[in-house]
Order: sequence, then structure tokens, then C-alpha cells
Amino acid sequence: MPLTKSEKILIPLSGNSSGARGDGYGAEMESRIHYTIVGLFVVLLLAGLTAFAFWLGKYGGKQEYGHYHVYISESVSGLSADASVKYRGIEVGT
Repeated sequence: MPLTKSEKILIPLSGNSSGARGDGYGAEMESRIHYTIVGLFVVLLLAGLTAFAFWLGKYGGKQEYGHYHVYISESVSGLSADASVKYRGIEVGT
């Protein structure tokens, strides 16, 4: 007996007798993957990660630093050459 267009064929799930409807047949699901949406998501994610990497790296670290020469007229017996310099407990130079 031929099927009409309005009739649907339901195929039982292999090894699973309790389908989504509870009658032993598979639920109707859309099996198409939207490759355009997935591709767009991947491209935007990569562009965002690249922009973040450039922002984090400050475009190669082309920053200008101020150099200071400090002259002290008192005793500095507690200091040694090439010792680390700390400002409020944070190392800021050598």
C-alpha cells in the first residue's frame, strides 16, 4: 500500500525501546547542521582571539619608558650593585 505525503514513517531506535515519545519509536529531529552558522562562529572567535592577542601584547611592546638618574648624598650601605629595586613591595627594576 503506497503512502501518501501526509503520512510519516517512524523507524524504531536500535537497542532502545523507550523513545522520546515512550512508544519505542525515535523522535523526529532535525539532522541538518547549519555549517554557515558554525563557520561564522569559528571565524568570529578566531578574529576575537587575534584582536585580544594584539591588545594584550600592545602591538609588540613599543612603549616608551622614562629613565631617571637618582643622586643620593647620604650613606647607602644597605644597597648593592645590580640589586632589585622595589616600590611598595613590588619589584620595579634592577
